[in-house]
Amino acid sequence: MTTAFLSLSSTSVIANESGIDVPDFLKSFLNENNLATRGSFSTSFESAGEFAPFYVVPFNHNNTATHGLSQEKSVSGNTSHKAWMYGENPQVEGLNTNHRAYPTFQLSETNLGIVKTAVLVEFSVWADIDLLPVEDKSWFSLATFTSYDDIQWYRTYLINVDSDYKVHLMHVPAQGATAPDIFHDSKISLPEKQWSKITAYIDYSTNNRFDSPIIAVWQDGTLVAASRFNDRADPANIPPERVPECLNGWDKRDVAEAEEMCSLKYEGGLSQMHFGLYTPPLLSHGVIYNDDLSVTEIIKTNP
Repeated sequence: MTTAFLSLSSTSVIANESGIDVPDFLKSFLNENNLATRGSFSTSFESAGEFAPFYVVPFNHNNTATHGLSQEKSVSGNTSHKAWMYGENPQVEGLNTNHRAYPTFQLSETNLGIVKTAVLVEFSVWADIDLLPVEDKSWFSLATFTSYDDIQWYRTYLINVDSDYKVHLMHVPAQGATAPDIFHDSKISLPEKQWSKITAYIDYSTNNRFDSPIIAVWQDGTLVAASRFNDRADPANIPPERVPECLNGWDKRDVAEAEEMCSLKYEGGLSQMHFGLYTPPLLSHGVIYNDDLSVTEIIKTNP
């Protein structure tokens, strides 16, 4: 049975005191034992009211994809988030017609707030989506993150799955790139039709052994990808045919000026994210479940 989000009562998502231990694999990756948690929030997708403060993609988006809470599968509790598609979307030049079916999370609307230091994001995923090694049928996304607190989602960085069901990072080190410069595993596949736990660590500082902001991803405790990255938009590198009207007259020098011209609110930390279903337009069927999502701030302690 699936229950639509909007049919349930409303409550607020709040931050909880972190009861999460810093994983040993993260300490080993960073070569850092003096790590601690400081605040978190979590959801096991039990009540639609948890998402009342956030934007939720409308149900039956483009009449090809929808989502809700489901009792069909769960890791804990009685329900999980289910999203599925049931038709192709048209391809329109210059427009993003990807399938979308998910709630978003605006951390500014939680007691945790936007995390500007380092953050650990963990969630469980179950997917049954057939992929082909051809354009617009070759991938689906597990998670999308942005450091901007506005509705544009102009600069994003993603955890994706390719046509071989390998988990990888997208838009790193910069928007449009898929070239992680620290580590990438090409052997481990995401199991189909069973639960896996995905862990993402994002450090927005340079206070780490890589001397750079970094993002790293583990699948069931095994590192699959890691990269340095720049979480800020670089509108100077937009192809001329895709430059938005808001940048007319910009001299391509000051990024902050471009952000102001386009009403982009850069926060320099994890501001928004979404999970659920995000796939290219020519896929026409498939389902994905999410459960047990947690977002935890990670800090360094004195030795």
